[in-house]
Amino acid sequence: MCNEAAVTAGEPTGGNALDQALWTPADQRTAAAADTWQKLGILPFDHERQLASVLAADPGGRRLVIVKGAPEVVLDRCMPVPGGARPALKALFSAGARVVAVATRRPAEGV
Repeated sequence: MCNEAAVTAGEPTGGNALDQALWTPADQRTAAAADTWQKLGILPFDHERQLASVLAADPGGRRLVIVKGAPEVVLDRCMPVPGGARPALKALFSAGARVVAVATRRPAEGV
């Protein structure tokens, strides 16, 4: 949901190459489930925030905030952060890996 790629004929199109790669579902069931969610609001990626954010609703109308962005920025906004997360991130960066973090939470009441 926190993605700028669109899906045409079952393939991700548009957006950037990273969003296309992230959209590609593991299986058809995952793709079908994604189609049942609705985007209610979008804050596109911006280099200052280093995040993209989406407010989405599941088929039952329950809302979820989804963020995607620079791992260190996402982790700084998460509580609690698992003890091994930062050392694992450091190891991935040291190995030259490109890492994107995704986090979710339920919004405050009234949002």
